[in-house]
Amino acid sequence: MLPFLFIDSVKTLLLNKIRLWKKRRRAIVFFFIAKKEMRTMEELSNLKQGIGSVAKLEKSINRLINKQQYLCSG
Repeated sequence: MLPFLFIDSVKTLLLNKIRLWKKRRRAIVFFFIAKKEMRTMEELSNLKQGIGSVAKLEKSINRLINKQQYLCSG
C-alpha cells in the first residue's frame, strides 16, 4: 500500500510543479509586457515579488520530492 501512496503523492507533486512552472512562465511574460508598456516601478516590483514567490514554492516542492525519493530508496 505504501508504494501506491508514494506514487500518488509524487504524481500530485509533479502536477503542482507543472502548474507552478506555467504560472512562473506566465508571470515572466507579464513582467516583460508590463516593462515594455513602461508601467510604474511599484507595479514592476509587485510582479517581481510574484515571480520570486512562485520560485520559492517550486524549490520547496523539489525538496519534498527529493526527500520522498530518499526515504523510499533507503
